Amino acid sequence: MSQTDEQPDRSVGHPHDSTVRPNSGQASQAAALCAEKGRSLASARAGGILPAVPIAACFALGILADRWTTLPAEFWIVASFVGWAAWVMVWRTGRLRPAAVLLCFSCLCLGAAQDHRTWFLVRRDDIALFASEQSSPAIIEAVVVSQPQVHTLRSDGRLREWPPPVRSICVVECQALRSGKDRRPVSGRARLQTFGRLSNLQMGDEIIIYGHFRRPRGPSNPGEFDFRRYLRRQRIHCLIWADSPEAVRSTGERQDRMLARLRSHAREVCQAGLRRYLSPRGLPVAKALLLGDRTGITEEVRKAFVESGTMHLLAISGLHVGILAMFLWSLARLLRLPPSGLAALVLAGVGVYAFVTDARPPVLRATILIAITVAVFPCYRRVLSANSLAVAALILLFRNPSDLFEPGAQLSFVAVIALLWSARRFRRRDQTGGPDLDWQWGGWLRQVLQPCLRWLRRGYAMSTAVWLFSAPLVAGYFNVVCPVGLIINVLLIPIVVLTLWFGFGLIASITALPSLAPVFGFGFDRLLGVLLDVVALASTWRLGHLYIPDIPVWWGLGFYVLLAGLVASGRSRQITWITTRGLAAWLVFGLWTGLQPSSPQSLRCTFLDVGHGCAVLVETPGGRTLLYDVGTLHNPHRATKLVEGALWSSGRSCVDLLILSHSDSDHYNGAPELFGDVPVGKLVLTRSFLQLDQEGVNDVCQAAASHGVRVELVWAGDRIRLDRNVVGTVLHPAPDFVGEHDNANSLVVLIEFAGRRILLCGDIDGNGLDALLRQPPRTIDVLMAPHHGSKRSNRPELAGWARPRLLVVSGDDRHTRKMLIDAYGP
Repeated sequence: MSQTDEQPDRSVGHPHDSTVRPNSGQASQAAALCAEKGRSLASARAGGILPAVPIAACFALGILADRWTTLPAEFWIVASFVGWAAWVMVWRTGRLRPAAVLLCFSCLCLGAAQDHRTWFLVRRDDIALFASEQSSPAIIEAVVVSQPQVHTLRSDGRLREWPPPVRSICVVECQALRSGKDRRPVSGRARLQTFGRLSNLQMGDEIIIYGHFRRPRGPSNPGEFDFRRYLRRQRIHCLIWADSPEAVRSTGERQDRMLARLRSHAREVCQAGLRRYLSPRGLPVAKALLLGDRTGITEEVRKAFVESGTMHLLAISGLHVGILAMFLWSLARLLRLPPSGLAALVLAGVGVYAFVTDARPPVLRATILIAITVAVFPCYRRVLSANSLAVAALILLFRNPSDLFEPGAQLSFVAVIALLWSARRFRRRDQTGGPDLDWQWGGWLRQVLQPCLRWLRRGYAMSTAVWLFSAPLVAGYFNVVCPVGLIINVLLIPIVVLTLWFGFGLIASITALPSLAPVFGFGFDRLLGVLLDVVALASTWRLGHLYIPDIPVWWGLGFYVLLAGLVASGRSRQITWITTRGLAAWLVFGLWTGLQPSSPQSLRCTFLDVGHGCAVLVETPGGRTLLYDVGTLHNPHRATKLVEGALWSSGRSCVDLLILSHSDSDHYNGAPELFGDVPVGKLVLTRSFLQLDQEGVNDVCQAAASHGVRVELVWAGDRIRLDRNVVGTVLHPAPDFVGEHDNANSLVVLIEFAGRRILLCGDIDGNGLDALLRQPPRTIDVLMAPHHGSKRSNRPELAGWARPRLLVVSGDDRHTRKMLIDAYGP
């Protein structure tokens, strides 16, 4: 020890002080004890002591335990109380490890009890208990609890025939159910939807709804999005339809919902300002970026963000809250505020922003983290990031345990964990003097470029960590992998930061300094245009994105178990070595199993429920796929997504053969989008389909040509070899046949395998049906009722000609059931 180091010890006390000084042995023991305590404190600061992490983990495990078991809520409540009481008694005795185990057990039971209360239990007068899965007319008294959102279906308008392109959706709190003169009090939330604009309703308005109500239905197709579970996570168990805005009448009374009205008014002011200062192209994206309102985003724009790996920009997340905190921090430094004023400004700003944007889970998580960090800033104390993240998780899960299963919440926490892990590695490398960019030549160019290259290096390293950590979740939920996101996300950071800063400045100036609003509006609009151009360009890059089949759940769980081991390994090189090699082997194993062809043991034919439309997926034992039609009378995007979901859920990633029966849009309007998402080997048409004067037909042909899809024309007598043992025979139309309308020209295909026959008829009727019935009779095992079960196409003559064992109707009109039974027999 140097002389200067010893000086403080020698100066303790006065030379004439009679205090007894310890001998050298005692001094060495004291020094060893201090060193040991110093190492313990350093370990705690490095993340060794993180009490909130196991508590949050046990709370989440309790939620999972409640979903996997059938234990009642009373069991979990009693077990949690017993565990807590035992923890108190054991903790007072000083046995810390058993006390920690009991505390974790109590938190696990508390998480299960809270999940059981919110997921399984409803009040006895909940409106869902009076509804069924079949729509029923009703008069319902309710209170508006969310601002009505107007959804406009803008994409592919010429291919959509029904329903109307504008609809309004909001959430209401039900109060009473009327039936004649009877009035039954009810409770519970419901989702109200009507065609048209509910522009006259505000949050807190009491209304009377003249419409229909029912319980949400589960998915009716393989791989379909579970809308019922999605609503249940929001504690909504009932759907209400009104035919028009006039069927929703306000009583003129309002309940006292001051905070809800304040939020609604703030959003309206912000939206009015955005509409005033932004162009039509940038307005929908601005509303999504700043307010989380994606109702105006077209399918083309949404798809561009997905395929460019930048979808997180459209969904308000921790990135937006962090950029807002940076904006307020810079403003506070510019105003030379003291630390307490800086903390107050940032806390107030992010708190108001979370309030206006409805406190979605990613926003609330980021707000909690920023609040914890900024609250202790005036005290100049450091915050353990892992503990802060665990506290945020506890608050979110206690507020709504179902957030544990929300993709947005999962991706938000995984991204933060990846950032913390990569930042820890950089900090450790800096402390150990790891290699860094060190140029030997000097000059001003070095001073400019070296910080930029260092920022790019660290930015790409952290972005890669986030991408690797979240890629399995993204692929599992959205069936897409976007390598292009690795390239452009870091380069977009300056543009995104400036864009959001101008956006926040525009919102602030709308209410505080209106004279500055045009300046911020001009800059915000121009930056939005640049952002949209970059995203559109990145989405068109070849191999920039890849749609893949569903990832097995067991593989995803294994990946994140190994990843958790890597994150928790800390400074242990041995554990890090094992987990990194294990992750690499697991990835290779997953790719190997995913690339293996998935084939059914026999022919599998799936008639997809697309409403009034048609989509039939045929999978052969040899692994080939045939798709007969892809369209619906509703939004064509729905038909495409249902087909893709069925493909991906069965492990398929392509369509070998697409047959379009005829040129009615409800049979083909999903094809253009399908060509862009799924590789299609061949498109089979009839000559009568090629009516290029129809814009929809022209779009199909152009999309097929732009994606390199081969087109083949067929007619009656042609045989389509689907597989070695599967043959398709075209029965109609003949080469010289001239139909009286499109339906009569429908392409009829007979699929044969192992002595079984499936007949797909399209919308054949009129003289086309007459031509088909003139052919020799056949025995059909499965017959798709032509023209969605219409009486004109399903004549008794067809029943006698085909003698089907099973009849399938592709439509949503359930009133045709009796007519079909009369025509074909019970």
